[in-house]
Amino acid sequence: MTALRYPPRRSSFYQPEIEVPRPVIGLDIDGTLGRYHEHFIQFAVDWLGIWAPPMEYDGSVSLATFLGISKARYRKVKLAYRQGGLKRSMPIYSGAKDISRVTRKAGAEVVICTTRPFLQLEAVDPDTKEWLKRNGIQYDNLIHGENKYRELAKRYPGRVVGIVEDLPELIAQAETLGLRPIIRAQAYNRGYVSANEGTDRFDSLGVIAEVLLERIRQYELDKGMR
Repeated sequence: MTALRYPPRRSSFYQPEIEVPRPVIGLDIDGTLGRYHEHFIQFAVDWLGIWAPPMEYDGSVSLATFLGISKARYRKVKLAYRQGGLKRSMPIYSGAKDISRVTRKAGAEVVICTTRPFLQLEAVDPDTKEWLKRNGIQYDNLIHGENKYRELAKRYPGRVVGIVEDLPELIAQAETLGLRPIIRAQAYNRGYVSANEGTDRFDSLGVIAEVLLERIRQYELDKGMR
């Protein structure tokens, strides 16, 4: 009997008698791979000319309230941040490069999933791709938009073995879709109570990578590749 294998990357079809579609990993950027909140808050403080808040952002209030500004003013700051190319210089978390590399090496397709509004602002897509390139993040596809996990589930039915996300509302979206999210633990999502008792939560991307590798191995077992 011929051993089952993965099809070539970028292949639009597979041979079911000898090939198995690759498992899919969804990776968020801001707050998961990159240090978005501290980067944005420092920009906002400098741009507005205000004192930095004396505590860490814990998600108990909106960022506008945390900064002590109106929603309208907050929107102006965020627009300035996006239009000014600041996304290119956002610091990266330790382990972010490796999580994409090791999961792709294990056979998975890595899909970057971001809520950044690439259709509304011309610079968002090139800035995003430049940040990924500068930081050595390997990926196979890129999905933008508020409904990024609905799009991920639609494009890759039955193949998503895990997503990594930091924002509670998007973790909930992924859980509703059965995408088995892993929560990237942060101070601002500490209070999130998952509807799924099996949802993992880790602050180390190295540990998250190990969990994803185990899920890839289980996928291969389920597909008869091992």
